[in-house]
Amino acid sequence: MAFSTPVLMRPIPLTFDRVSDGIPITSPAPLFQFPIELLSQIVKHLSPKDLSALALVDEDCRQLARSIQFARLSLKLKGGNAKDTGIAKLELLEAEWRQPSGTDVMLTSIEQRRRRRLGPCIRHLRVHIDQTGVTSYGPHLASRLVALCASAIGVLPNLHVVDWDAPFHPALATSPAKHLRLDVGAWPTRPFGFTPVIRGQWGLESLILDILDEYDTGTEVQSVCAVLRASGATLRTLSMVWRYRGKELLMVPREAVELALGLPELREVWFEGLNVTNADEGLALMNIDNASKRITNLSVVDCDPSLYQLLGSYHLPSLRTLRLDHSFPTRPSPLATATIDPLTPLLAQHTHISALELDSPIPNSVLERLLSVLANEFTNLRALKIVFDSHGPSDVCLPLLASIPALEVLWLSAGTQEFCLEWASEWEVDHERLLDAFTHSSSSIPTHPFNNSIDHSKFASLKTLIFTRDTYSTPTPAEPAHPLFNPSAPTYTPRFYYQNRQLPPNTYPEDFLSPAECEAILGAGQVDGAVRGFDFEAARRGWRHIEGAAWERWHVARMREVVGKWGGEVGRLEACYVGMVPFVRAGGEWEVDGRREEGEGRDLDGCWVRDVWKAVLQAL
Repeated sequence: MAFSTPVLMRPIPLTFDRVSDGIPITSPAPLFQFPIELLSQIVKHLSPKDLSALALVDEDCRQLARSIQFARLSLKLKGGNAKDTGIAKLELLEAEWRQPSGTDVMLTSIEQRRRRRLGPCIRHLRVHIDQTGVTSYGPHLASRLVALCASAIGVLPNLHVVDWDAPFHPALATSPAKHLRLDVGAWPTRPFGFTPVIRGQWGLESLILDILDEYDTGTEVQSVCAVLRASGATLRTLSMVWRYRGKELLMVPREAVELALGLPELREVWFEGLNVTNADEGLALMNIDNASKRITNLSVVDCDPSLYQLLGSYHLPSLRTLRLDHSFPTRPSPLATATIDPLTPLLAQHTHISALELDSPIPNSVLERLLSVLANEFTNLRALKIVFDSHGPSDVCLPLLASIPALEVLWLSAGTQEFCLEWASEWEVDHERLLDAFTHSSSSIPTHPFNNSIDHSKFASLKTLIFTRDTYSTPTPAEPAHPLFNPSAPTYTPRFYYQNRQLPPNTYPEDFLSPAECEAILGAGQVDGAVRGFDFEAARRGWRHIEGAAWERWHVARMREVVGKWGGEVGRLEACYVGMVPFVRAGGEWEVDGRREEGEGRDLDGCWVRDVWKAVLQAL
């Protein structure tokens, strides 16, 4: 099981007036001739080397550079190590905390300028205390470091995000931070050790609880509930990840889940690694009507079916996006049979959602029933992500998928969901088959007990179509290349399609590259300023680079033909992602989206897909 704790977004640096401590600007540097609101927007484009040079000009420039350099400060404390830079940074903040402010009227102007503080520049603070390195020097050092970190927060007036990987300290609740990631089980051998603050005092907006219970004792549950009660009045985003070293699900009393669902201002919820138990019958169960009416996004990742059952007993009327990452058995056995039953209660309560994201491979036997439910009952579903198993969709699934009436964005994938494993893609997509099945008349659709009442609409509303983890076959040559002629002769299999980048037979690089481009790939052809003639050996060594560049263009042309066929059948289609290439319709023609230009148009890191999907969810 792979846990994927959400991360907090980095805040943007502040404008110079927010970090100047109210001290007037006297620097003659040309930068300060711009409006003060624009300075941070200009300086953020400087390289680290340029920022270091800027800091040497004068005090104003130094503070301007520090507003970018120290917008995010990481304190990694190992204790007792003379080379521990985290200790030095911490002592600097502690010194500022003990010194008077830079605006002290008893100081001269020169002294004030020397006392410009680092603290106002810090927006994101990450504290990590290495328990093995610190505890070896005694428990008192560990507690001192925690206290110092918490005290340092008092000199950070603009602190916005805290990433706290250390034992809790009560002073943390007094910081101005609005977003917190708290590693509750950082040190499992010590008690959580803090007195819960009054509800509403801790004005957090987002909270990530990464809870490690190494010995499965459940002792951290009450501490987590105390944090939720302390911050519940203002909390809008909550992520709860439960785990211990064995990477197994942790038994969690339903009190913690119900407390989270009952927070009044909550908008987004992420549950991961939860196995809910009803062992403690003495707990007062939350009334169904007390569930938050404002939750719009719910993510359930790698959780036990008991959580689905619990969530299925509540109705979240404002829910718009539902993300489920539930592992189905790919090979049914007497002990584990793939079924939709764990998801049924939760889906039945929320047929009004606008987006559904299913992130794990689903066997066709389960998918057929699931798609039937979506097509018949989810009339407002506008965005859908489906992951097939490694065999791809069945003939029954495809027409069911096409019949979902209001669908505007469809994301299809198969197999392991890792963009970094592009070379291992196993889903060889037959677009002709998909087009035929998606646009088939209802009279020809194979009879199936789940599709009797479905009206197939041929994606009447579809605007964006995404294929990921898709791969293709390269036409094989009539006579395979002899290994003596080409020792690295590639394997013409779909699994290695993106890795080998092999042109098909009778297709040559000069069909896609001009002589000038070939020369640019091989090099300028100059040695010590003298133009040299054609170097056959150099050309041979660079041939694979030329062939790879030509393959990229051939692949884009091939995918453009595929997209053209989809655009011809789906009239409202505006964007299509296929073969790792993003296309958009421009003036009736399909062009590669200019936002992604590396790899001759291929979206190598999958950012285009994630950005588009994120924008879709935000627009719902």
